[in-house]
Amino acid sequence: MARRKNTPDLVKVKCSVSERLREIRLERFGERGGPELARQLGLPVRTWYNYEAGVTVPAEVVLKLIELTSVEASWLLNGVEPKFRDGSTAGRAASPNGAASVVSLLRSALQRLERGEIPLREMAQSQRELSNHDIDQIGTGNDSNLVLVHVENSDHEPLTLDAGPRFIAARREWHAAESDHRCLLVSDDAMAPLVSPGAYVAYSARDGSTEGLDGKLVVAWISDEPPIVRWFQNAGRLALLRSENPQANPLNRLIEIDEPAAPCRFRVVSWISTPR
Repeated sequence: MARRKNTPDLVKVKCSVSERLREIRLERFGERGGPELARQLGLPVRTWYNYEAGVTVPAEVVLKLIELTSVEASWLLNGVEPKFRDGSTAGRAASPNGAASVVSLLRSALQRLERGEIPLREMAQSQRELSNHDIDQIGTGNDSNLVLVHVENSDHEPLTLDAGPRFIAARREWHAAESDHRCLLVSDDAMAPLVSPGAYVAYSARDGSTEGLDGKLVVAWISDEPPIVRWFQNAGRLALLRSENPQANPLNRLIEIDEPAAPCRFRVVSWISTPR
């Protein structure tokens, strides 16, 4: 008996749920909290990251996650607020020795910047006034762990907190993608070294037309398969998805764009968050 294929709507639901799983992990356990979350759920860490990549989550794991994090089931399924039963947001505790106050001040300034309450030059000046010790202490916060690479930048220069205003602008775009559930964990090495295993990519808010995607890095959803990141080459009715790593197998994948039995969609990758 042939295996029943998932409908496109179901694929979209699975994709959205996987992105919200990652969001929960980030808020409750932090950027590098996957191993701890997996431990508390009684799972291998790779299994958890597979769930974040789109693998179907068993019901018992969902129930354990709801109990552990207090996440609302309705939010996990369709994104309807409130997110948590206890009304809280992030669950990571601040570190001692004054780090909490520094992190709080920086985040407050970032929020004011995003709301347009302070100009960018004031934000840059505020950052310069932080001592090196304070910057080191900010390492306990999620923002300091971000190492962002803009895909359109030919030299792929990483941006960190030390980059000042450029990092603030990049961080703003990155967190906008996170809020819209437009981030994906990359688990394979097909795009290494540009996108390493364990890195996240942020992608555009809308599907792209095949004519405008030629030569761009994209996230591709093909039928009911987990999404992948590849270079896109337009070939008329066909699309060539090319790996960066010459050792990847397969190196290239040719698909029929208009094939109804295997619906596919593509979104342009804008930012890469590399492991740190």
